[in-house]
Amino acid sequence: TLIRSRRQRQMCIRDSNRIKEYWDKGISTEDIPDDEIVPYLEGDLNNTEIVFKAQYERAKELGMLPLITSQMEALLAVTEMEFNGMRLDLMKLNEQREEVKGKYQDIRESLIEQMKFLHIREPNPDSNDHLSLFLFGGVQTVMEDTECLDDDGNPIKYKTGKRAGQIKTKKMPIHVSIKGVYGDLIAKQKKWQAKKKGFYKTNNEVLTELSKSSRFPFTTAATILEYREHAKDLETYYDGLVKHWWPHDGCIHGQLNQCQTDTGRLSSSKPNMQNFSN
Repeated sequence: TLIRSRRQRQMCIRDSNRIKEYWDKGISTEDIPDDEIVPYLEGDLNNTEIVFKAQYERAKELGMLPLITSQMEALLAVTEMEFNGMRLDLMKLNEQREEVKGKYQDIRESLIEQMKFLHIREPNPDSNDHLSLFLFGGVQTVMEDTECLDDDGNPIKYKTGKRAGQIKTKKMPIHVSIKGVYGDLIAKQKKWQAKKKGFYKTNNEVLTELSKSSRFPFTTAATILEYREHAKDLETYYDGLVKHWWPHDGCIHGQLNQCQTDTGRLSSSKPNMQNFSN
């Protein structure tokens, strides 16, 4: 145990529970009375000292002090980089965001109109199923309100209530045949078949192959790739970076990780500052 006596352990538990009650009530640490928070923090410091001394002696026995010293120096550098952060021009970011958002919305509206022209119901450019129908054709199954009929084929109406006189309906599956942009040519591309029967893959690899092939029209595939690129930029960079922007200094203070990757390389998160788009 880190606490050296039973009495100290009991005091630590008591102080910890009392401080936790403050936090559970939504009270910030700096607003907790000094005569209560200071002993709690001193206990943390004492435990940290005990752990450090024990680890130091063990590392000394194992001859690991040179390695630990070098890593502590690296940790200090990483901590300083996190503290300094990366400057972000929020005004410029918002200007670029509006420009990208405009392009994204224009392409989205265009794709939706093209899908409607092919009779795809409630078209969604973000749906792989809808894109498969749009590009390669197939059968779309949708649920529609269908009149309820009696044995003679006559519509059944409500006899009482607010809907008296109205025809009863129920949801029924309707199958709509869709002729895709690339028509029957997809039949030759078995490698693009998806696990879902009657549908095909619409990942970026397939779209890139379509856009480069002289056998197929390239405009539609290239447009979808552009649409996805704008969507990623909006979500990951323009909207994502704002969440990590600190107003007091106008910077992003990301997290640099020394011990997260299998190879031991430095990685970044919250946000990933090693993967920003140009």
